[in-house]
Amino acid sequence: MKFNFVKLDRLPRLSWAAQVKKNVEAIDVYCGPWIETDGHCFVEGAWNSPFEDKDFEKAAVFMGSGGKVLSRKAVFTAATHNLERLFAVRQDDSIYISNSLSFTLSLSKSELNPGYIAYQADYDSITLGFNKGVKSFPLKGGRKITTYCHCNVEVDNELNVMIAPKQPVRDFLDFTDYTTFLRSTLSEIAQNSMSPRRSRQYSLLTTASSGYDSSCIAAIAREVGCSDALTFRDARGPKVQYLGKYRYDRYSRGDSGEEIARILGYKNIFVRDSRDYLKE
Repeated sequence: MKFNFVKLDRLPRLSWAAQVKKNVEAIDVYCGPWIETDGHCFVEGAWNSPFEDKDFEKAAVFMGSGGKVLSRKAVFTAATHNLERLFAVRQDDSIYISNSLSFTLSLSKSELNPGYIAYQADYDSITLGFNKGVKSFPLKGGRKITTYCHCNVEVDNELNVMIAPKQPVRDFLDFTDYTTFLRSTLSEIAQNSMSPRRSRQYSLLTTASSGYDSSCIAAIAREVGCSDALTFRDARGPKVQYLGKYRYDRYSRGDSGEEIARILGYKNIFVRDSRDYLKE
């Protein structure tokens, strides 16, 4: 099997979608202009090993997605966190797979089912755990779209699909062992993202809020050279139960991490409101 790359400037820069056809050696991959391609593989994002090794499918920490041809099969790789996933639709003698829900639907000529009201709940079910979240959603016309999170998806030329688990992160002896892991991993990711072997390099950007977790990560990121921080002035109100379901209160609470970022020594601090995206 091999990839046939079609780069399109009009696509979102880091989007990609592949069509795997039954008993056809060439896999068409349509991708945005910032996708890194290298004959037998393509990737967006960074991971905790040297970029030139292109071993993102084996990485313990992978912030992005990609694909690689291995002998008689193709491996499509999801991120190692649960904020992103891969989407796939099987149709006739093809499997369409992408890092974008809308791109998968478009390429496979599929549509969401307007009569199905549980999409948001299904999508959010990943918060219950990797093995408890809803794995597929119904589409118009009886089709379904399958989601893949924290795994590698192997597809052979007969369109057989096998899910390969990610490399487990080792157990930690104590908090010091954990923070040492965070520092070394973040440093490796930074080196990967700034590799001169890339067609485009990326610098680190941290988020900052009034909470403990983001402040901890922002402190570690500063140690490995990050100088840019993004913070939001406000956050959603607390989650409350309402008629058996959960919703968020309408009011917002202060959540800015601007002062914390300044104390940590960040040079460029970008302050935004949570609804600024509505102004675009």
